[in-house]
Amino acid sequence: NDLDTKSFIFKAQINHLNFREKSGFILKDLTAATTIDTNRIELKNLFLQTPNTILRDYFSMNFKNFADLNDLQNKVIIEARFKNSKVYAQDIAFFAPQLKDMNLSFDISGLLKGKVNDLTAKDLIIKTGRATYIKGNFHIKGLPNLDNTYLDLKFDQVYSNKRDIEYIIEKATGKKSKAIPPILEKFGNINFS
Repeated sequence: NDLDTKSFIFKAQINHLNFREKSGFILKDLTAATTIDTNRIELKNLFLQTPNTILRDYFSMNFKNFADLNDLQNKVIIEARFKNSKVYAQDIAFFAPQLKDMNLSFDISGLLKGKVNDLTAKDLIIKTGRATYIKGNFHIKGLPNLDNTYLDLKFDQVYSNKRDIEYIIEKATGKKSKAIPPILEKFGNINFS
């Protein structure tokens, strides 16, 4: 609808775009008020669905030029506002292969801004595992290199239990965790707020 190529490289309402990329990535539905320019890609009123992931609301990438997209982790500033979204790690693995062995999904709402290697989240709510709930503000530096990643976490609320922490670790690493002390089981459900 109302394609604008005079003011921008591309500006239009995209409705129900779908495709299968040669890598195997499947986009089932992309609907958004879309702007693509020489230094920005913006998706307003976003609905993006893959077989396992749903992103809703807003997403943008800002860069100096299109060549920066080849170094997404270091040169592209991402801004996202997600509402009632679900992210599956296997879908992210198409863009960050380090996550290919992670078999975990996350329900997400909140604001994200920054480069992949230096990301800030505000009013972020994450639900994962079977019972884990985390709400707060975060600063994550060093991704996608998990061994050298720094986390500054300011929790408003954390809710989980030993079984769910073990489940999350197993789904994230592919290995059962023996690092969680058995005494944690005696605490039952843990709620910090």
